[in-house]
Amino acid sequence: MLVAALVLLYGIATLGQQESVPDHFWSSGRTGAVVLVLLGVLAGIGSFTITGSVRSLLRRADADGRLVTPCREIAWLIQDQTAIPAGAVGVHVWEIAGPFFARRLRRRATFRTKSARQMPVLWTRGKGVLGQCWASSAENQLNDMKELDAHATSESAFCAIPAVDRFNMTWQEYAAGRHYGVIWVAKLFAGLGDAPKLRGMLSIDIEGHDYADELRVVLNDRGKDVLGLLAMCEEIL
Repeated sequence: MLVAALVLLYGIATLGQQESVPDHFWSSGRTGAVVLVLLGVLAGIGSFTITGSVRSLLRRADADGRLVTPCREIAWLIQDQTAIPAGAVGVHVWEIAGPFFARRLRRRATFRTKSARQMPVLWTRGKGVLGQCWASSAENQLNDMKELDAHATSESAFCAIPAVDRFNMTWQEYAAGRHYGVIWVAKLFAGLGDAPKLRGMLSIDIEGHDYADELRVVLNDRGKDVLGLLAMCEEIL
């Protein structure tokens, strides 16, 4: 909006100078000439910034679209190799975002074989299975939520559980996603060598309980395929 206003003002000022309206304002060395130059510079900078922002958004949208492919391949792999019901598997790619004092996970891509409402939770370091894997030294972790679900019979019972054992979640946050009985998370890195940079996470969630062993088996048996798809996510992310 501001850039559009600057461009409009610059256009009006240019027309005024060409038509010499008012004549004394556009004389050489006067304020008008200085204002025209300033408006031109500001409009140019604004236009350049918007062009760069649009290109960045387009590149990001393209990357998000390509990230759906490995998510889909992992979901189909799990459903082809297990007895987990169709539609119960969701795969997501998350990017670590935000300023250094307020880092969070931002969803970049998701694939689920049936539509589902996304959890309205801001995942931060230490919160949820995602956040706890982020805060740990492990490169991946699998959590069976059956035991927590058995103890969380009410809000008061849930809040009585130590915070770390309930993944530092509130009752409302837990209740919004308690139908996910098994969650697997893997870290996504950028760079090679001894100190690659953590860029994000890939998560798999399974609706319902009693599927932890099946998921563990397929991740082990098809480990090379899964690692290849994780590498694809890292390259795109």
